[in-house]
Amino acid sequence: MRAFCVLFGWKSRALGSCQIGFLPVFCELRIGAWISEFHLMKIALLFAAILVSVVQTFAQQEPISAEKSAKAKRDSFNRSLPLPIRIPGEFGKLSAVLLSANELVHFHPELFATLVGHISERAPVIAIVAGPEQILNGREALEEAGVDRDRVHFLVHQLDSMWIRDFGPIFIRRSDGSGSIVDTYYSARDELGSRPLDDQFPLVLANALGIQCSYVPISLEGGNLVHNGNGLGVSSLKLIERNRFRNFSGDEFTGLMNTYFTLKTLTFVPSIPGEQTGHADMFITFVNPKTAVIAQALPEETEEVRSHIERASQLVGEQLVEGRPVQVHRIPLPPRKDGMWRSYTNVFYVNGLMLVPSYSDVDPALENQVMETYRELLPKWEILPIPADDLIQTGGFLHCLTLGIPHFIDPSGLLEFSE
Repeated sequence: MRAFCVLFGWKSRALGSCQIGFLPVFCELRIGAWISEFHLMKIALLFAAILVSVVQTFAQQEPISAEKSAKAKRDSFNRSLPLPIRIPGEFGKLSAVLLSANELVHFHPELFATLVGHISERAPVIAIVAGPEQILNGREALEEAGVDRDRVHFLVHQLDSMWIRDFGPIFIRRSDGSGSIVDTYYSARDELGSRPLDDQFPLVLANALGIQCSYVPISLEGGNLVHNGNGLGVSSLKLIERNRFRNFSGDEFTGLMNTYFTLKTLTFVPSIPGEQTGHADMFITFVNPKTAVIAQALPEETEEVRSHIERASQLVGEQLVEGRPVQVHRIPLPPRKDGMWRSYTNVFYVNGLMLVPSYSDVDPALENQVMETYRELLPKWEILPIPADDLIQTGGFLHCLTLGIPHFIDPSGLLEFSE
């Protein structure tokens, strides 16, 4: 038997069940049939000692309280519940926006204030921070930028990173109109090692929102699933690479994605060679169910980069939506500088406002071409460039930092815990 004891729950890493509890620890217990009762007693004593130590460590923190929220159930696909029908498009209506602000308020305070200032005009902003010090840092950043401090709700909860798009949940709408969460396995891509707090966040969020949380046994980062809100998903081939050790057949993998993510079609495309995340959102976004915007490498880029992106564009353009091919529009991808990319598809949609990364070292004429393309495709939307120079070295941009809660999920459970 294998079980994970996590914040607010016992988490099983197999398709099966999950029993919700209230132990604020993260540990792993492996029990095999070969263990004798004596070994069990020793493990039990060791577990108790670890538990006491960890509880003392967490005693000074004030994480989201599961006792104040409806209990979420996290298990495999449950056919007794209303069937999942679709992943809502990111361009759809939102009830709130989540920011993982633990690093933002320290290292990118101006960007934090800019995001809060603009997003809060369209939807409530919930900034997740580690404790009171970061709340003060965030409020100071807002005051210096002239943004009303009351335009953000601070939620105290420990996380490992600020990439909430990658470790956050994927929201699903069910046939009765309700919402639920799908959670996948999340691990770091870099030298920082595992990120257990990030990986557990979807379950914590489900508890606070009082909705179902289902676990699917694949490794998936949210930035590598771009979808049109109508059954079409696009991922880079990195998704297959990251799940190779699980030994899924092609049919098994497709079946999991169809069952949990309600995708009629999942299209795999090449990633940008040399781009560190390997994510599809670095060069693709859907502005509506029938229209995709895809980056286009400039002539001075390498043949390998150009061919990979052109193949991705071709594959997306071959997919059918309501019997017709996806409309593909192209925007320029600036050449690499210092080995880093500057993406114009790593955007964020919030209730009629599109936030687009802007870079001071890119030709203004090229950037204007990007903005005009978005304005033509979204004539009723406000298209707003957001300075993103500080993020270039991190490898992530606006889409990576943000996560919208769709309109059919009530965020009041989270707002109750915030200040």
